[in-house]
Amino acid sequence: VMCVVNRAVGAPWNIWNDQQDSISQRDTGWMQIYCSDHQQIIDGVIKAYWLAEKVSIPIMVCYDGYILSHTFMPFDLPEQKKVDEFLPPLCPEYALDPDAPANLNTVTLPDVRVDVKGELAHGYMEIRYLLQEDLRLSLAAAEEAEKRFASVFGRGGDPYLEPYRCDDADYIAVGLGSITYQLRVSVDDLREEGMKVGVMGVRFYRPFPDKAVAAALRGKKGVIVFEKALSYGYEGALVSDLKAAIYQHVAGTGLLPPVQNFIAGIGGREIRTEDLTRALRAAVQSRIAEEPVWIGLKL
Repeated sequence: VMCVVNRAVGAPWNIWNDQQDSISQRDTGWMQIYCSDHQQIIDGVIKAYWLAEKVSIPIMVCYDGYILSHTFMPFDLPEQKKVDEFLPPLCPEYALDPDAPANLNTVTLPDVRVDVKGELAHGYMEIRYLLQEDLRLSLAAAEEAEKRFASVFGRGGDPYLEPYRCDDADYIAVGLGSITYQLRVSVDDLREEGMKVGVMGVRFYRPFPDKAVAAALRGKKGVIVFEKALSYGYEGALVSDLKAAIYQHVAGTGLLPPVQNFIAGIGGREIRTEDLTRALRAAVQSRIAEEPVWIGLKL
């Protein structure tokens, strides 16, 4: 389990918040969850230990640098006895044993081979395939973790998504981390103007909950994705994943929503709530732009 306090990536050198550091690692085979407030950080770390040990895959618990890491808000610190009840005793499936020495992470050949014991050993391709399969299966394990956590601590929710005022929404804003809570203020303001908008935070980013995302967004009049990172040379990484999920599960139904991408807060640039509100209002009232739109850019 690794806590990732999200910050910008050089060059140039910058220590302020965006999410380029973890987004750049999305395809390394780690699980990734994103937290929107301090309670989610505390709870997320506890659940992450259970999940990582369950599926034997490392996990990043990501939260916004300075915005969450250097601020205060009320949260419930779980009692140790409840944490012990939730987490099983540590019993590593694989451990270093001086009496049974073994090589770790040796060069793996492209093809299968017979090892020193005469057993057929996986090649590199088989190992990576099994990682992919285990990552996809970990979505179900995340649901189990959420149910177990709720039974012990009395709180919980959807392990993948965090919707706000989405039930009757025609337009849904989407994001990762604390920006989704800031967008809630914008949603409330636009609701007072008569616009049916909601916001959905993506909590579980890798593996990507494609079916849940597509089900939440199908048939909407518009999906507006706010990101603090880029897949440079194209668009935001999250919006690409959203588009792929929607197309895979909704194409041919006549319910494909248009999708808009906004880039904000790069390198710690201030994200003002009024700017988010203005961007969201423009996306609702006018044609969805095809290219990413940068909020707060001064060029």
